[in-house]
Amino acid sequence: MVTSTCTVVKGGPEQAAAAGVQLLILAGLAAAFGLGPLGVLVGVVYAAALLGLLSAAMHRAGRSVLGPADLVTLARALLVGGVTAIVAESLLSGWTARAALVALASAALVLDAVDGKVARRTGTVSPVGARFDMEVARSSCSC
Repeated sequence: MVTSTCTVVKGGPEQAAAAGVQLLILAGLAAAFGLGPLGVLVGVVYAAALLGLLSAAMHRAGRSVLGPADLVTLARALLVGGVTAIVAESLLSGWTARAALVALASAALVLDAVDGKVARRTGTVSPVGARFDMEVARSSCSC
C-alpha cells in the first residue's frame, strides 16, 4: 500500500512583507520605466518561486523566522527579482531600462557583500542562510 502526504508550508510575516515589496518594485518599474505586463508576470512568478522555496527550506530546517542576515539576503533576492523582470522584458520585447537595471543590480551586489558579515557579527550563521545566500547569488548571475 502506498500512501503520500502533502504538507502546506506557510511563510512567516517576513515572506508576506517580501511579496508586497516585490510587487512595489515591479509597480515602480512599470510606472517609472514602462515595464510591461510580461516583465511584471516574470517578476511575480520569480517572487512566488522564491518565497515558496524559502518557506519550504525554513520548514525543513525547523525555523519559523528569518535572521538579520537572511533579511539582507531576502532584500537582495527581491532586487534580483526586479533585474529578472527587466531582463525578461528586454529579451522578449526589446524594451530595456538600463538605469533601473544598473541601479538594482548594483544595490544587489552591495547587499551580497553585507549579508555574510551581518550573519557573523550577529551570531546567526546557519546552513539555511548560507544556502539561501548561495542560491540568490547563483540566480543573480544567471540573469
